[in-house]
Amino acid sequence: MVLLSVPAAALRYDFTIAGGASGGINSAIHVWVEQRKAADSTEAPPATKYALLLDAGGLSMPTEAIDGGNDLQLLVTHMHSDHCTGIPALLAARTLNDKSTRVVLPHAADAEARLRRVLALFEELNTNEGEPYPFKLAIETAMPGAELAGPAQKRVVVPFATSHRVPSNGYAVVHRKRKLRPELLVDAATGEPLPKAEHAARMKQLRAELTEDELYETEEVVELAYTGDSTISWLDGAGASLALKAKLLVTEATFVCDAIDRDGAASRGHTHLDDICANAERFSEVGALVLTHFSRRYSEADVRDAMSKKLPPALREKTTPLLLAGHHR
Repeated sequence: MVLLSVPAAALRYDFTIAGGASGGINSAIHVWVEQRKAADSTEAPPATKYALLLDAGGLSMPTEAIDGGNDLQLLVTHMHSDHCTGIPALLAARTLNDKSTRVVLPHAADAEARLRRVLALFEELNTNEGEPYPFKLAIETAMPGAELAGPAQKRVVVPFATSHRVPSNGYAVVHRKRKLRPELLVDAATGEPLPKAEHAARMKQLRAELTEDELYETEEVVELAYTGDSTISWLDGAGASLALKAKLLVTEATFVCDAIDRDGAASRGHTHLDDICANAERFSEVGALVLTHFSRRYSEADVRDAMSKKLPPALREKTTPLLLAGHHR
C-alpha cells in the first residue's frame, strides 16, 4: 500500500495505491483518490473521493478493486494477457456482491469481441441452475483524444496514444470546473477587489449584461494519468500535454540496468529508467511520479539502488517505485 499526498494550490490530493505491476507477469493497480482543502486534516471528510482500477492482470488482483463501491471504472491500456486476464475473475467476484464494473478498452478492431468471447466462457462456468450467470458490466472502447464519463462528478477520462507492441492507450483523469472570471469582481477605477458585501449586486448586474461564457472560465486539473506499457515516445504524443501536468503520473520503467540499454527497451515496447532520466525536465510539473512494471530480473533492492543512483535529485524526491509484492526477489 502506497500513500502519496500532493498539494495543489488551495487543495490537497491524497492517493492510496494498492496492487502493482511486474514486467510481463501482471499489472493491476487500484488507485483511491481523495481531494481535500489544503488546511483540512486527514480526518476531515474529503470534498471528492473516487477509485479507479488501472489494468487487470490475472495473477494478483487488489482486494480493494473487488470490494470497492458500485460501478468501478477499469481502464485497460492494451490486450496483453498480463493486463487483462484478471477481468473475468474480477467481474465474477464483484457480480457476486451485486457490484457493477465499467470496462474501458483501447480502440482496436477486435478488442471488445475477444473480451466478450472470454467472458461468455466464464459466465458458463458460473452456472445458476444450469443457466450462465451473467456478469454486471458495461464495455466501451476508447479512441485517443475522445472523452469518456469519469469516475466522479465534473471528471472526464481522456485516452491518449502510447507506443507498445499492440494498440495501446494511456488515460488521464481531468477535473473541469467553471469559475467566475476574477477580473469581473474588481473595482474598475482602482483595480482593487470588490468588498464581499458588493458581490451580490455586481453579480446581478453582470448576469443581465453578459453570457455564461463571458461570465465564467473553465479550469482544468489533471488529477491522474497512467501510461501502461509504452516506449518513452509517448512523451512526444498529444497525451503528454495532459499527463505531464498530472498530480499523480503512473508510468513504467521496465528496465533499469546497463545490460539492456534504451534502444533494447524500445525494441521490446518498453521504457528504460535512463529514458526517464534523459527527460527529467519534462516531468517538472508532475506532482508525484510512480514508476512500475519493473522486470522480474531485478530484486527490489536493485530497483531502489538504480533509482537512487540515476534519477536527478529533484525528480528523485517526488518519485516512488511501485513493485508487485513477492515478484521481485
